[in-house]
Amino acid sequence: MRLERLMEGGAPSAERSALARWVAWFSRPDDKRYAGLEDDLIRTTGGGVPVVVFGCVCLLLQVGLYAFVQPLASLPLALSGVLAAGGRMLGMRAARSGLAAAPMVVGTGLVWAAVVGLACALGILTGHIVLTTVCALTVTGFAFTSVYNNAGMPRLARVQVAIVAVPFLVASAFTGVPGMEVLFVLGPIWMIGVMHLTGRSHDAVATLVLTRNQNRFLASNDELTGIANRAGILDAIETLSRKAGGAGEALPFLLYLDLDGFKGVNDGFGHACGDHVLKVLAGRFVEDLGEAGCIGRVGGDEFVIVLPGGSHAGAAELAERLIARAREPVVLPGGSSVRVGVTIGGASVLPGRTDEALALADARLYDGKRRGGGVCLA
Repeated sequence: MRLERLMEGGAPSAERSALARWVAWFSRPDDKRYAGLEDDLIRTTGGGVPVVVFGCVCLLLQVGLYAFVQPLASLPLALSGVLAAGGRMLGMRAARSGLAAAPMVVGTGLVWAAVVGLACALGILTGHIVLTTVCALTVTGFAFTSVYNNAGMPRLARVQVAIVAVPFLVASAFTGVPGMEVLFVLGPIWMIGVMHLTGRSHDAVATLVLTRNQNRFLASNDELTGIANRAGILDAIETLSRKAGGAGEALPFLLYLDLDGFKGVNDGFGHACGDHVLKVLAGRFVEDLGEAGCIGRVGGDEFVIVLPGGSHAGAAELAERLIARAREPVVLPGGSSVRVGVTIGGASVLPGRTDEALALADARLYDGKRRGGGVCLA
């Protein structure tokens, strides 16, 4: 999903484009290794609602102390804190939608940081030692919870920390309290450490998301060819057969493919070249199949294709195209070329009877092999 698509509505296109670039910058991971994970990484920020609730309570207690020094300013500050915290919690809940919620996640995060930063800067300017200590604790707590909650969006976390900490550190030089300037001196060192921790936290979360996605992919896809594995294609067949049985649609039709002469490639050129042939042929089959159905590798050189509501005539036509494509020469990494063939059996799939359909298609496939190859659908 492109972030530009999120900016729909009444705003002029130039403004939408600027907003999209702004949100995209905040959503971008630190490392190119994690490019494409933005949707999943934003979702990881959705679990920080309890932390924001706790932060809001702490901020209100801090504003309560501030009220003893500046009574008139404390009420609007407290109201701003409640509204900003509420918006931030809504943004975190919306984060579960991924990139679609990116503008809200970023916007509410920046507003919440701005209100906390303002409250802490005003607090330290009072020169009140207790209030200054509380504000310092708030800045520190906000920084580390931001690093934790927004590890999936490290640029947002860093900007939030800067919005809260920089005004506080600058204000420390104008309190009139002797020695307070040391915060202004030591603050940059503290911020460098927090920024580094943000990067480490982001790397840990992004690595976890990447590993989870890879495991999810391998659970239903063949590692060699990238198409569905046995579990993935069986699931697709079951899904299509249930849909057809429930809606009265035509039954799905499956094709069982087994390569001819593939053992000779492995024996003559080695398994690495055999794997190359499998990848090339899988790519050809996917290309010819297009959006017409699903394909999976169910064995060493065996493939299954399922066509939703496919007729015998349509399946037969596809099978002939696949046979022709399989017979085209495959150039091996060393420069040699080989040719293989494919025999295909087929069967309709009744709801809940996938195993029977596979067994029937497999039997027809080997009947075709006994006849010298080709297509056997009935």
